[in-house]
Amino acid sequence: MRYVWGALLLVVLPVWTAVAEDIPARIVPVREAVLSADMAGRIVAFPLTEGAAFKKGDLLLALDCSEPQARLNAADATRSGAEKVLEARRKLNQLGSATQLEMALAESDLARARGEVQVIRAMAAKCEVRAPFDGRLVKRRAQLAESATIGHPLLEIIDDRQLEVDLLVPSGWAGWLKLGTELTVAIAETGRRYKASVSNLGARIDPVSQSLPVKATIVGEREGLLAGMSGVAVFNRP
Repeated sequence: MRYVWGALLLVVLPVWTAVAEDIPARIVPVREAVLSADMAGRIVAFPLTEGAAFKKGDLLLALDCSEPQARLNAADATRSGAEKVLEARRKLNQLGSATQLEMALAESDLARARGEVQVIRAMAAKCEVRAPFDGRLVKRRAQLAESATIGHPLLEIIDDRQLEVDLLVPSGWAGWLKLGTELTVAIAETGRRYKASVSNLGARIDPVSQSLPVKATIVGEREGLLAGMSGVAVFNRP
């Protein structure tokens, strides 16, 4: 009697399962900024209230610009006078009554006057703080009639059209977590769940908390979401 033994080949395929551990998640804007003034002055216009929407280029705050404006008017008058002197020198030169040196000096005076106008106009433009992108005003850190100093924070703004999920995951996940990994985010404030996918992985693991910063993009419906909302995220992993 002969016995024939066959080999049994066992193939184990990866099975994707949900990670039971809840990861704290926070909704944050992709773009946000704290704006300050580039010059000192008294606040004379603060057209928006907190929470108000604005478009790129809209006026967010204006400072008293009477002094720079007066200097601009004076510089512009000097420029106008220099243009007239140069025009007169050209006419005299055509008649042979003005030297080339006089022409060169008149041209130099005009160039200097035009440069002064440009410098003061740039300074006067600093009287206004305008929106760098579409968004909403989160907080005003100053009030109308208060004095602003250079570099002092005055406004907090966000682009509320572009929101993402901010997470810190265990460092041990770095071996399998990758761009495009799917997750579900349950937001406490709305009581709803949102689908998302990993859009950015941190460049370094925090040595103290042993965690990896991760960003995720909401996929599909995002109704009701606001920056600052929080909840928990559940990942799908092998």
